[in-house]
Amino acid sequence: MIIGLGMLFQAFAVFIMAMNWSRLGRARLGPLFLALMIMYHGVPEWIALLFPPRSTADILNSSWFLIASVAIALFSSTYVALARRLPVAPGTEGIGSLELAWRHFVLLFGILFVWSVLGSAQESNASGYWQSGLSGQLLLPTLVLATTLFARRFGRIGFVTGISLQTVLLALLGQRTQVAIAAVVVVLLLYWLRVGIRIRDIAFAAIVAMVAFLAISSARSIVGREILVNGPTPERIESLVSGVRQPLSPEVLAEEVTFRLNGNYFAGLILDRLEVVDPLGLEPLRVAFSLSIPAAVWPDKYQLPEYLRNEEALVINRLNLVDIDHRSSLLAIALTYGGPILLILLSACTGLGFAFMDRRLGERPSGSRLILYACLAIGVLNYESGMISWLIGLRSGLILVALMASVGWIRAAAVRSRGADSRSRTRVPAS
Repeated sequence: MIIGLGMLFQAFAVFIMAMNWSRLGRARLGPLFLALMIMYHGVPEWIALLFPPRSTADILNSSWFLIASVAIALFSSTYVALARRLPVAPGTEGIGSLELAWRHFVLLFGILFVWSVLGSAQESNASGYWQSGLSGQLLLPTLVLATTLFARRFGRIGFVTGISLQTVLLALLGQRTQVAIAAVVVVLLLYWLRVGIRIRDIAFAAIVAMVAFLAISSARSIVGREILVNGPTPERIESLVSGVRQPLSPEVLAEEVTFRLNGNYFAGLILDRLEVVDPLGLEPLRVAFSLSIPAAVWPDKYQLPEYLRNEEALVINRLNLVDIDHRSSLLAIALTYGGPILLILLSACTGLGFAFMDRRLGERPSGSRLILYACLAIGVLNYESGMISWLIGLRSGLILVALMASVGWIRAAAVRSRGADSRSRTRVPAS
């Protein structure tokens, strides 16, 4: 009964979003967040109903599912209510004031990659750790923006080529989740830029990302995660090839997918525990904000205990939960702030915030909005990471905007300097 009522609330959330789809503009971070909440807190229930013998998605506390569903419905309602009323921010034609080109981001990706490798080689000291960490956080948005602008410049051929190269690079880095995230963000950005991509192109991107995801998953089961992430390139390539040749069985794959999508079990543990202990208040949020401070500014943050460097670890420590293998989620972490009532209220406020953000992004993107949209979309898609992923996405966007603005300023200064030199050489002396 409770599960069925929860499903009705989630169906209502999807219904009102779909009915107002044409009025919501082209920036779609709100619908994206709604899709993720349903994927992590609704799809596991359908899997449990359809495949009960092999599903690991059973909910510890069905009350949590109802609470999450009410929160999802309120998010969708407040988002649609405000998004329909706010005016769309004016934008600029094309890319606007920042002269963005795919070549710039390809070059930046290469520089960041080398810098990340150099930092990883000296992670024993603080400077190497923040160097590899910061550059690693900028790699994905830089690569996504390069692929997007390449596809915008060269059309369908550019899209197919860019998605393929992007997927191969991320697979070589052993980044399973980022393969899927990058493909989704590229499609979102091209839709926002009004670049015509066909359904078959989107299907191609989905198939390429799925093949890479399965290859990485199979390789991890064969050689382990460490070699794929930190091993030498030849060993990574060999591991991926072995993953393609020896794919996971359908049963193991089903368990893997079900486990990754289950955002309900951990939240159910938290809800049970909150019946006997007090909520954590804003402590998880303070941890997220402190972690978003760059290590160059606060190098001692890596000396903190693990539970003060991770929202999920903090919740496990403070609530005395058993540290089991599970998937966290943003709603689960938000539940610890003040319990179910505050979670529902926060969901309604979050809907208003997403509506305001999407309308401010506008219909016609400027260069800075394009960068911020890409980075925020990556943060939203990292749903398992909690609030820290949003903050790091915003930080990465601001850093990239500053870098691209600096490049534009240097180019403009060089053009002005060449123009002044040319005029001085061609000036005719007075007779």
